[in-house]
Amino acid sequence: MSMVKKIVAYHADVWDIGLIKIAVLAAALLLAKWWPAALSLAWYWYAGAFLVTIIRPLIRFFSGVTQDEKK
Repeated sequence: MSMVKKIVAYHADVWDIGLIKIAVLAAALLLAKWWPAALSLAWYWYAGAFLVTIIRPLIRFFSGVTQDEKK
């Protein structure tokens, strides 16, 4: 089975998602520690990146679309 098929077939539970979030936060903090220029942007760039990345999950959450309903 190819890596792409494994990723598509993977169904994360609540613990997996929570641990992924913590790992991403730790990686972002490590990046900021190693490369201080990453934090030199104005606040609105970070807010914009947040808004762009949160749009799809919020739309899916409030519309009630699940993976089973899409099939």
